[in-house]
Amino acid sequence: MATVTGSSTVGSGTSVHSITHSLNNSAAIMTAAVPNWNTTVWVASRAANDLTVYFGTEVGSGGGLLDWRVQT
Repeated sequence: MATVTGSSTVGSGTSVHSITHSLNNSAAIMTAAVPNWNTTVWVASRAANDLTVYFGTEVGSGGGLLDWRVQT
């Protein structure tokens, strides 16, 4: 099992964000997503090296940070 972790800066007003994990596996799953603003997060699509997440609440005017973990 391969695991990649990271943090992504998310711009203000954003409700969709792409995460590049480079695992070369479209079956990779997000096992953790921790935003620093009050919202929900869900995976909308997956590809071999990235996935797209949606936020239930857009990022506020100061921007945000999303800590994440992806595994195969």
